[in-house]
Amino acid sequence: MKIIGILLICLLAPLFQKGATARGFADAVQVNTTEKPLKNDFSGVFFNDENGVWMYLDLQEEKLEVPDMPFLGHVAGYMNGKIYGVWILIKYEIKRNKVILRFTNDIGADSQTISLTRNEDGSYWYEAINGNMIKRVEGRKLVKITGSMLMKKKQ
Repeated sequence: MKIIGILLICLLAPLFQKGATARGFADAVQVNTTEKPLKNDFSGVFFNDENGVWMYLDLQEEKLEVPDMPFLGHVAGYMNGKIYGVWILIKYEIKRNKVILRFTNDIGADSQTISLTRNEDGSYWYEAINGNMIKRVEGRKLVKITGSMLMKKKQ
């Protein structure tokens, strides 16, 4: 019983400090404090001019609207450009200096998992995981884009 009392005192102590609020309690208990800066590193407009790929990510607020698809509501990200269709972000997981992104195409027929790694120079390395499904139109054929490329973040 003493152990439970001591644990409660340790957890509730931030509430009794001068100027403490319920939000202060939540901040004191928060374990992962590096999540917000990492989300910020992976929010913005990323592009590769050579392949014409544009990736729009907002992992902090998830308030992006896919062009010509307002019925989807707000999403955390999408990809378009010189690729066939629009690819919509359906899931992501941040792991240290990279984020694993799961996209599906606009008709839901194909999906693609991508690793986006932040390099020390501020650029990002795009790499398709388990093969590449994203294609572009060349002439009258659909051709897969490269599975790995260097991307820059638009300032």
